[in-house]
Amino acid sequence: MKEVIVAENLTKEYFKSFKYKKEGLTKEVTVALDGISFKIYDGEFISIMGPSGSGKSTFVNLISTIDSPTKGKIFINGKRTSGLSETALSKLRSETIGFVFQDFNLIDNLTISENISVPLKLSGISLKEIKERISDISEKLNISEILEKYPAECSGGQIQRCAIARALINNPKVIIADEPTGNLDSVNSKIILNIFKELNEKFGITILIVTHDPLTASYSKKTINIIDGKIEKSIERKDLSQREYFDKILNLVSGEIDI
Repeated sequence: MKEVIVAENLTKEYFKSFKYKKEGLTKEVTVALDGISFKIYDGEFISIMGPSGSGKSTFVNLISTIDSPTKGKIFINGKRTSGLSETALSKLRSETIGFVFQDFNLIDNLTISENISVPLKLSGISLKEIKERISDISEKLNISEILEKYPAECSGGQIQRCAIARALINNPKVIIADEPTGNLDSVNSKIILNIFKELNEKFGITILIVTHDPLTASYSKKTINIIDGKIEKSIERKDLSQREYFDKILNLVSGEIDI
């Protein structure tokens, strides 16, 4: 399989404070990520787990180029991100990665259709093609009937489907979803997770989900557990049923599994 995103020895440090010691003024830092190396291949469905403060969100922010590492290298489609101009990096990001967030990040005074079209308008695509893409993606996600509504007029599940549509509208190779079901009830969570599953299995889109929830992770094919800024362990579903995989994930996050 083709490598879509490659991370090599990623380290992220955040400034904490200056302190005076015998040797003079020293800088103290918090290490959020500590030398992580990782590859994401075309067509994978991966879940990233870990407790609060483990570094999982920092890791995703780095590989999606929202933030920059203190040390290490990131490659997207074979291109090293640190060597690109901001314009080139933005173009590479928009063409390769679609984002789905827990809090939806929709613009309240735009209709659902207008929200979905924002990435296309920034890409300079014609109005005709924008309408065609919105029509196509809204049918796939069953949101055609709400395109002219505003976010406040829609349910949480409908809004998250809109957010997924916006993430898909540029035909990205990878969807990165940060706690995508965190604000949804169990019924809508299941709908959204099945959408991700279909996108992966039917259309071959690479999915990366950040979650604290073992049930959400059980929809993926591979689960990685990050502890204290390092990849502790990972497991693959392979031929396991979803229930068996769920149980294995529970053991993974509780530290009871030996891999």
